[in-house]
Amino acid sequence: MGKQLTAEQVSQYQKAFALLDRDKDGNITVKDLSGVMRSFGQEYTLFELEEVIKQIGAGKKEGAIQFSEFARVMQSRDDEESDSDLNLREAFVIFDRDGNGYISASCLRQVMNSFGVQVTDSEVDEMLRRADHNGDGKIDYEDFCRLMRQK
Repeated sequence: MGKQLTAEQVSQYQKAFALLDRDKDGNITVKDLSGVMRSFGQEYTLFELEEVIKQIGAGKKEGAIQFSEFARVMQSRDDEESDSDLNLREAFVIFDRDGNGYISASCLRQVMNSFGVQVTDSEVDEMLRRADHNGDGKIDYEDFCRLMRQK
């Protein structure tokens, strides 16, 4: 894997891997990757995702990425992507409960309730109105990032 990973990197990569490994089988498959990419508003064909997995996977398990391969790729991308961007992606996945690439009113309400915050319908509507820049009634990844980066 090149240079040694720090304990913090291993921890971050394990958390990210766990988010991507939606069926929790220890591998990121095309199915897992497809769901996550939709969460970020990205649509890819199965063929495209299979190619990505082949390039990363280096053949250890056909059609899947294992943690060691994932960590190698993440380490090489560390210089390109800031920690705050990774944290935003992780947070978006938490809010995008059904993995469809956007946060709806019901998803927002569920997450707020799971954090012990009771919100009214009008409060949820106001949150959506403030965050939804394209006016489609949903918060996509770009809307989410814009909202989270506001001061």
